[in-house]
Amino acid sequence: FVHKDMRVLVALADCPDANIFQIEGSRAIVSWRWAMERRMAQFRMVIAGVEVVNFMLTNFIKDEVAVGQSAPLHAANVMSLVVWAVALYLEVAQFLGYVSAGLGRRYFTSARHWFDLTVVGATGVICLVLLDRNSSHDTTFCAAFGILVFCKWNRFLV
Repeated sequence: FVHKDMRVLVALADCPDANIFQIEGSRAIVSWRWAMERRMAQFRMVIAGVEVVNFMLTNFIKDEVAVGQSAPLHAANVMSLVVWAVALYLEVAQFLGYVSAGLGRRYFTSARHWFDLTVVGATGVICLVLLDRNSSHDTTFCAAFGILVFCKWNRFLV
């Protein structure tokens, strides 16, 4: 079963000649694998979209809701923590998948994975800081929150 061999998939991904995908067998292997991965890719896109919308909602609540009303911010933060836990689980599962397939070095040499790890870590920190109502109005926090929302959009769109 060549189409299930991880070495074949890695060789296709690393091949410098794009003409390899003109070969029907290569297209069949990629198509078969994509059929297996499609649902997870869609799920990850939904999670990324929910993260972006939730953080934009959190930003709106922080700016527009009266100071005494903390229930909407608390609800948005609970949602952020739940989504963050799912994103963290997916990132850890992806890392363990790379390591178990003997591709740990590939994981750690990818800028995209480092970006994802940084964003997941920063999301956890921001969510925990949001639990403290006083620190969420700090200028440094607001700047970090803005940068994180920008990174979330970048992760969602790219």
